[in-house]
Amino acid sequence: MANRLTDWSRRYRGRLEAEIVLALVVGGGAFVLAALVSAAARSHVPDVLLGAFFILVVVAVAHFAGILYALPVGSSASSAFATAT
Repeated sequence: MANRLTDWSRRYRGRLEAEIVLALVVGGGAFVLAALVSAAARSHVPDVLLGAFFILVVVAVAHFAGILYALPVGSSASSAFATAT
């Protein structure tokens, strides 16, 4: 177990900060995109379906990009969904 942790820290040394900044930028972009989609689809699509769509998007981001990107995308998408009401 300890060997896997040291391998992980060596692999991301120097790049982890860049990934954190990129994840925050992706979260900001997700907020803007979710706010636009929520505002445009609010009168045409029920809230339950729109919320389910955002959950599926966050699960897809978690699966393909990892939890580092899914956390800011999920929190920003839920904030944008709540503010667009």
